[in-house]
Amino acid sequence: MSDTNNTPKRRGRKKIADGGKPSPRQIYCVCAAVIGGNLVQDDVHCTDGDKDTPDSALVEEAKSLFNTDHGQDPTSVKGPYFQRKGVNTKGHRDTLNVNMEEINLIPVKLATAVYKGWNVSVRFIDGRDDAVYIIYKTHTKEDKKTKPSNKVVRIDALEDLEEASV
Repeated sequence: MSDTNNTPKRRGRKKIADGGKPSPRQIYCVCAAVIGGNLVQDDVHCTDGDKDTPDSALVEEAKSLFNTDHGQDPTSVKGPYFQRKGVNTKGHRDTLNVNMEEINLIPVKLATAVYKGWNVSVRFIDGRDDAVYIIYKTHTKEDKKTKPSNKVVRIDALEDLEEASV
C-alpha cells in the first residue's frame, strides 16, 4: 500500500455500521527536541486526514505544529499513531491490586454502601484513607446474580456510604 513516491499510506478507518461518519480516533505524532538544555517531548495531534493522506504529510504537519509551539524544529519524530481505543476517561481504576496478607483491617470501623449496583459491607484499611475492602452482599435489583469476589476499591467509587456502629 503505497503511492507513487513510495510513501506508505495509513489504512482507512472503518465506517460505522449504519454508514455514518468514521470513528473519531485522533491521529498524533510524538516529537522531541533539546531546548535550552532540557528534553522536550510532546504528543502533537495532527488534523484528521483521509485514508489517502500519506504518513509523510502528517509528519511534516507535526513538525510544523511543534515548531509553532516550541520555536524549534523537533530532532526526532515518531508516528503517526492512532489514539489507543478504550482510553480510561476517569483517570484511575476503581479496584486496587493489594496483597491481602499485607493489609490490616480496622475491626471496629464498619460501613455499608453501594458499589456498581451491589449492596456491600465496607471494612476500612489501617493506614489507607483512600481505599476500603468490600464484601458483596446482595444486588440492588432482585434478579439472581453470582456474587463477585471481595476486593479492595477506592473509597470514592462507593455510593451511599453509611458508617455502622459496632
